[in-house]
Amino acid sequence: MHLSRIILRPLTALFVGGAIALFSADAFAARITKTAKKSVMIENEDTEVQVDQKFFVIIDGKKKGLVQITKVSGGKSLGKITKGRAEVDATLEPVGKASAGGKKRRKKDGGDEGGGAREQALYIGALGGYSMNNQSVKGLSETVSMTGSSFSIKGFADYPLSESLGLIVRLGVDQFGVKGESKERGAVKTEIMYGSVDALLRYSFGSGSFSPFAAVGLGIWLPLSKQSDVLDVPRIATTNVILLDVGVNYFLSNRMMLTGLFEYDYFPPSNDVTTSAMTLRFGAGFQF
Repeated sequence: MHLSRIILRPLTALFVGGAIALFSADAFAARITKTAKKSVMIENEDTEVQVDQKFFVIIDGKKKGLVQITKVSGGKSLGKITKGRAEVDATLEPVGKASAGGKKRRKKDGGDEGGGAREQALYIGALGGYSMNNQSVKGLSETVSMTGSSFSIKGFADYPLSESLGLIVRLGVDQFGVKGESKERGAVKTEIMYGSVDALLRYSFGSGSFSPFAAVGLGIWLPLSKQSDVLDVPRIATTNVILLDVGVNYFLSNRMMLTGLFEYDYFPPSNDVTTSAMTLRFGAGFQF
């Protein structure tokens, strides 16, 4: 019995002390007392708060948004929600502060904890596209230039690597169609349907609801069907396409975004064929 008391007393003291410390950390953290659209009112408590300082919004122990301080007066502050969401009684944690288990989370996520809820969230959605195509085929006696338009549909996943960088992966079907005139053959055309897998590195220029971005990547396009009056059809095979994108993501909420982009698709040329396309893509994504 004496031995059990010796063991239990320090364990009990450690447990109680840890619980008190944990409760105290939450009890005296800055907290949100009022929200209005994109603004919040904050009770500073024992937290040191400065103008332009950024805080994570903690709801149910998870980071759900980012607030930037705009005014400090006595023990209260005003802030604007720059990312994610906020609600009354949510606590605030300064950006850059290491929380319990922070190193483990950074290692698991593959990056620093800096950044708001939106940048640290995976978005999955779909894109529809309209392409304006060009193809030039050099023959023995003439060069045939063809143009045309086509459509595409893709699913996409946008995964954050940091506050500004992200990885976009797309899977879908792309049509390629062009028509032209040949002096020898008259009206000619090329029609190819590709199954495509794209991977792009995205850089975002904004962190608010309206977020312009640029992306560069590579597509692997496999012909599912093919027809051409000027190309050697059996030689039409899987090709790599260089992708250059500029666009914008518009976040309707922390759960849904609309996306639109302009894309230049560059097909590596052969000795006698040059191909390119300019594509407009629009779609929507949802946070997972």
